Amino acid sequence: MIALHGEADHRAEVEGEALMFYAAELAKHGVHYRWPDLRRDYALGAALDLLYPVRLCALGVPEAVWAPHLRRGFAAFDDLGCASVLGI
Repeated sequence: MIALHGEADHRAEVEGEALMFYAAELAKHGVHYRWPDLRRDYALGAALDLLYPVRLCALGVPEAVWAPHLRRGFAAFDDLGCASVLGI
């Protein structure tokens, strides 16, 4: 949800730290997530997050609500290299 709710500059500030925290918490509980795998899976999740504003639109939610999410989602899609992760 970071990809949909944060502007690009704010997202860049928080996502690296958030992912490192997440990896550390997983490790505390015996789950060892290789950094390249975590980054890839995060990018996949960001790509899937694009479905959220599409669903809001389909449900008739006002454009003023879903359009900013879609714009930020596409920015994250580009910044995170989601196309290459998806093989497109």
